[in-house]
Amino acid sequence: MSTSPKLDIVYLLQETQMLWGGVMNVFREAEALQARGHRCLILSPTELGECYRGFDVTFRKVETLTPQAVPKVDLIVATYYPTIPIAWKADRLGLGRACHYCQGYEGDSSDLFDSLPFIERNYSLPGILHLSINDFLAKRCEALFGWKAHVIPYGIGPDFFPAVPPTENNRPVRIGLVGPWEVEWKDLPTGLKGVQQAQERGLEVTLVRMSPIPISEDERKAWGNLQVEAHEELSPENMGVLYRGLDLFVGSSRGGGEGFFLPALEAMASGVPCLLSDIPCFHSYAEPSDYALFFPAGDPNALGEGILRLSRDLEMQRKLRNRGLATARLYSYDRHIQALEAALLEVASQPSGIQAQQCRDWDLSEQALLLEERGDPAQALTLLTEALEGHPSSYPLWESLGRILGRMNRLEEASQALARALDLKPSSPSTWGALGFCQSKLGMLDKGIASYQRAIDLGLPGPRPLLDLALIHMGRGDTQKAIQALREAQDKMPRHGPQGEARKRIATEIAYLSALGKPECAC
Repeated sequence: MSTSPKLDIVYLLQETQMLWGGVMNVFREAEALQARGHRCLILSPTELGECYRGFDVTFRKVETLTPQAVPKVDLIVATYYPTIPIAWKADRLGLGRACHYCQGYEGDSSDLFDSLPFIERNYSLPGILHLSINDFLAKRCEALFGWKAHVIPYGIGPDFFPAVPPTENNRPVRIGLVGPWEVEWKDLPTGLKGVQQAQERGLEVTLVRMSPIPISEDERKAWGNLQVEAHEELSPENMGVLYRGLDLFVGSSRGGGEGFFLPALEAMASGVPCLLSDIPCFHSYAEPSDYALFFPAGDPNALGEGILRLSRDLEMQRKLRNRGLATARLYSYDRHIQALEAALLEVASQPSGIQAQQCRDWDLSEQALLLEERGDPAQALTLLTEALEGHPSSYPLWESLGRILGRMNRLEEASQALARALDLKPSSPSTWGALGFCQSKLGMLDKGIASYQRAIDLGLPGPRPLLDLALIHMGRGDTQKAIQALREAQDKMPRHGPQGEARKRIATEIAYLSALGKPECAC
């Protein structure tokens, strides 16, 4: 047991019924910290799912997750973005030092596009200390919000070691695919389609499908005539057994929504060669990133070709297996817990960094947004304008004022307020996007294009801002730039499911615009 000071720690979890990797990690860490003498409590407004009942950690269901529900402790650990202001407010009540454990930046998920202003707002709250699971994620958040995080790389538990000796030329080839089908940025349809294409080209395969939640009928229909071995709501021990029975593993996530994706490392630890989409997360495990065969994100054709190539190339399999094992060994779970404990002790030793004036501005902007939500935008505007008279250099006050004015269709005033907010904090993708929207509606097309482009460059997620940009270019009569924006939007959309249908409609629009842009035949 560690001889360091012992902490009282409370974790705030939004959901504890379904099997999610990030939630599972919190339970495992809390159990490990308790084994080192710390006292851990997990608070959640949901029931405790069966998948978490085996952990030796105290769990308490609360009616609602509020600052008042938090007991007095040394550390209050926020997790998913809605829990950040709860920890922040509990810190202000003197209930413990607030910190945020970031396992993935939610603002990079196109599934959460409509929540982006709230995500950015919560990540911008002053005085909270942050923990991150890798350098890539820490640098992304530093660029957006200015704060530096303690980096604590994940660790792989003993359930995934040791790897079993490989068997070569197995038929059917057993290919693993892990994750929830319904999460858009996981892009499991591309993984499935890639396996199907390898089968259509003559490879005998079995898809070993591992899902943290029950597999839907929609997904089962998509399997077609593929041989699938389905597993749901698995324990870590059973996951290890399944990994060791694989010949290949596929990770098909797309975009910045993927923060780490522990299953890829678990597969490597089990001695399984991996095919991974070409996204920053998957290149972040080690340098050089020669531990996997990479394919373009969202491209099932390239994945299918990669599966065929790797299934037939025994030397490449051996190389990826050995490099994957070496990479996985960098992620010792004991080392992870030691680093986590050291970071938590350091955070707990620091006095609260939350300043009264900063709190007042964020509180007033929150009050204004609540007034608007309750149907009194005029009172919200009065509250904000009076507050700005006393503190004219407040980003949250200007940002909230701009958004409320925009929703009232007072676009010129909204543009001015959003521009003032961006003078104070120029790194907010959603605020640049809101400004671009207002400017384009006012007919300020060049400025609207510049603002949208800045938002996209900063990482405004998903295809929607590019579709808006395409509309502005069409309004200016610039067909080629409209086509370019539409193609970039296409690249951000999966080829399957509802967005796959939208992708086809965009392809039709591109073909139409391309035809319009061609010179007439002079014959």
